[in-house]
Amino acid sequence: GSQSILQVSLPTQETLTKLRSSPSMAPTISSLQPGMLTEVQVEAHAKNGMCVSFMKGVYRGALDEDHLGGHRGVDEGKKKHLDKESGDPSMWWKNVFKGKHAKFTARIIAVDTSTKIVRFSINHHILALNGEYA
Repeated sequence: GSQSILQVSLPTQETLTKLRSSPSMAPTISSLQPGMLTEVQVEAHAKNGMCVSFMKGVYRGALDEDHLGGHRGVDEGKKKHLDKESGDPSMWWKNVFKGKHAKFTARIIAVDTSTKIVRFSINHHILALNGEYA
């Protein structure tokens, strides 16, 4: 049979940068990288942290208690008040991350593409790192 040569070319770095930063294209789960900053919205409070959504609700993620920015539900050394719903004094974040404080910037610290789980942090020293917005 006859043989033909097919010429292909890869996109330039400039083209890739434009594609990645376009707000009309939400990134795929595999293109999300630890270090990226993104706006998150609290969806639910859990015993060990919070469930969040991001990219206009397309993706879901989690913030573990240890990555909630060091906020603690301490009343200046006085005994913590029990959470009325759960009776759990440790779930202080339910009273902090609600209303206008339920939407904030967080940094991706881990992405598991097989389970589609994205972990975030709002710890000050992690937010202070230089990174690009997702």
